[in-house]
Amino acid sequence: MRETRFSRLDLSGPFIPTYTYPLIAAGTVSAYSWTPGFREAQRQVRRICALLTLTSPIVCWIPRSQPLHFQPGAEGLKVPATGLWHELGDPDRPGPWTGEPLEGAVPLDLPVWLSRAWQAVDVDPGLDRAVDAAYEAVRLERDHPSAAHLAYVAAIEGYGERYVEPAPCDCCEECPTEKGVAQARFKEALRRAGLSSKERGRLRQAYELRSRTGHTGAMFGTEDSFGFPHMDLFAPQAGTQFTHHHLRRLRHAARTVLRHAIEQHGGAGVP
Repeated sequence: MRETRFSRLDLSGPFIPTYTYPLIAAGTVSAYSWTPGFREAQRQVRRICALLTLTSPIVCWIPRSQPLHFQPGAEGLKVPATGLWHELGDPDRPGPWTGEPLEGAVPLDLPVWLSRAWQAVDVDPGLDRAVDAAYEAVRLERDHPSAAHLAYVAAIEGYGERYVEPAPCDCCEECPTEKGVAQARFKEALRRAGLSSKERGRLRQAYELRSRTGHTGAMFGTEDSFGFPHMDLFAPQAGTQFTHHHLRRLRHAARTVLRHAIEQHGGAGVP
């Protein structure tokens, strides 16, 4: 896996991402053949990336390659032997990397709640879906901000499903229709995660925007410029405002809801 570090202010707009050296993960899965075993390994790598991404507002962890199958006694995965600039002959750039931490490298400090995360999503399918949806939203955010917005709302609403039961329609005694409670689930998940009334008030428009994207295909971000912000010194740009206000707040809210959910679970860490 590798880590993509974006701007500290936002994940969208023109930027030059920086990549850390890769994190090499190894593990085992049990299956009756290679195909289902490979699929399970893919799922577990994605889960690791999703959980690590929850730990920081400016980092998105992404798979660098597909899982590899090693036979007993086979040589393990090799790290890149030479950097690009070294290959181009630039003496001022880093040379060959042996896989050891570089001098002066900053350690990655992980929060305590992450040790409970794997077990939490294992025993809670609703939380697992919500974490997966929020991770997909981060991956979509730069190039597809409106779709990312919809996925963030879905992650919060999906987790909040446990708090608000479907309500029967009260138009008559025999009506079998259920009232829509989706927005109530979204609001309740935010409230239970400890977001202040002011923070929740800033998100009151999120559900309306989500519905317009989901039901009419409306786009509110910078899709028309392929993810790059609209530059105009004399007029506010709706797409850029959507990204810097609505989407950033919603990303923070989704992270807060999911981190709070994981913290409420007990259990062991990553196997």
